[in-house]
Amino acid sequence: MKLSLASKVLSISLAALSRVGHGQGLGHYPHVWLFTSQGVNIYDADGSELVKVIPPERACHNMGNVTNPDLRCYWADVVSDGHKYVWASVSRGKDMIDVFNIYSGSLVGSFGTCGSPRDLDFHPSREEIWV
Repeated sequence: MKLSLASKVLSISLAALSRVGHGQGLGHYPHVWLFTSQGVNIYDADGSELVKVIPPERACHNMGNVTNPDLRCYWADVVSDGHKYVWASVSRGKDMIDVFNIYSGSLVGSFGTCGSPRDLDFHPSREEIWV
């Protein structure tokens, strides 16, 4: 897999996963998540196979209208709790935190935040994500 240095890509490798997956989806194997202007791409651990795509229509902000869409994703930071979720700060018209299921790769929710979140941290002893 070749990635251009000019492209803005945030990635997180979930190689530490060892729990059994829940139902259909990515399962318990390690994956590489790429957050791009074209949505989210999830690859197998060595990056050779694309296993899931979350299109920009689902994960990005439409700056245009229905007849002339202009989808944009501006990802700032990504962190995983290593157990259930991948959390990503994204600006899509307003500042948001997107939450993805670590086992299925599905976008399970989004919530607004203030102050242009640029740094997410996982606090393991409290099992919290700090923005």
